[in-house]
Order: sequence, then C-alpha cells, then structure tokens
Amino acid sequence: MRRAMAAHQEGDIAETVERLQTALPIAEGFGGADPRLGETLLALGATYYEAGDHNAALAPLERAVPVLEEATGAHSTKLASAQNALALVYGQLGRADDARPLYGRAISIYEAALGPEHPTVALVVENLAGLALMAGQYAEAEPLFARALAIKELRYGEQSPDLIMTLQNYALVLASLGREEEADLYDARAGAILKRINDTDAP
Repeated sequence: MRRAMAAHQEGDIAETVERLQTALPIAEGFGGADPRLGETLLALGATYYEAGDHNAALAPLERAVPVLEEATGAHSTKLASAQNALALVYGQLGRADDARPLYGRAISIYEAALGPEHPTVALVVENLAGLALMAGQYAEAEPLFARALAIKELRYGEQSPDLIMTLQNYALVLASLGREEEADLYDARAGAILKRINDTDAP
C-alpha cells in the first residue's frame, strides 16, 4: 500500500493501480471486516476514478463502503470518504438517485466529526450541488452552492483561487434561475481572482 501511495505521489497512475491490485489479495487475507481491506479498495477505486475509468472504479468502491462501515463504524470519516467517492462514480454513470443519499450520509458524518464549516463538508456539499446542476435541478443546487461558497470564503478568504470554480458554478445556477444580476456579480468575482493570478504569474 505504501508503495502504491508513493507511485501516486509521483503521478504514475498506472503504477499505482498495479501496486494496489497486487496489494488487494494481501488485504483480502486480513478478513472481510478489516479496515486495511476497505482502505485498499477505496484507494483502488479512487485511483480508477482519477484516471477517468468510472466503470472500473465502481466495483471496488461498492465493496469498500460496506467493508469500511463494518470495520470502522457507521460514523467514521473513512466511511464518509468512501461514500463520497462512490457517489462521484454513480454521478458520472448517470445514477443520480444512487449518488444523492450517499452524499447526504457523508455530509452528516463529516459535520458531526469535523464541524459544519469544515472544508471537507464544503467539498461534499459542492459535489452534491454539482449533481443537481448536471440534472438541471437549479433550485436544488442553488442553496448547496451558496453553502459551499460561504464555507470556503470563511476558511480561505474571499480572494482565494479555491473559490473560482464554486463562483463560476454558482453564477451558472443563478443565471439558470433568471437571477442574471446576481450571476454577473459572482462571475465577475471569479474573473477578478483569475486576473489577479494571471497578473502575478506574468513575467
């Protein structure tokens, strides 16, 4: 597992997958309720997802969730990480109805463990918002993006590059709801942050 993580840090996705596949039978030997098995499955599924192979990611993540729930408990952040990862895959595969409750459970776990204003909460809330956005459910997406943005502003500051994508997506949702003036304001904020980054990077 450590060798797989080292390969991942070096950006070698193929090597990471190969090492995780080698580690999986070893992890299986620890038993079906061992956290090492759940963590290996989660890492393998997440690596496949990162590589864009959503179909390959599905099976290990669907196994990881129940293994980690049994091994680490129904309120562990490791379980929440697996639930979020599986929900991302379901979303990419067009299974929004399966993704939505997983996001909800992951958010609840992270809120209880880390607090409602933790950046990880914002990450999963934004993932849920993105699911609604892809489905054209703009009224559902709007308060979710608003919450994610508020947490990020609190944690990173209102001029952080971490806000750019959230601002752009929130502007898109507002425009889709007919709130054009508000949308323009958020879009302009994203543009201003991008301009500042470009000006800083310019020779």
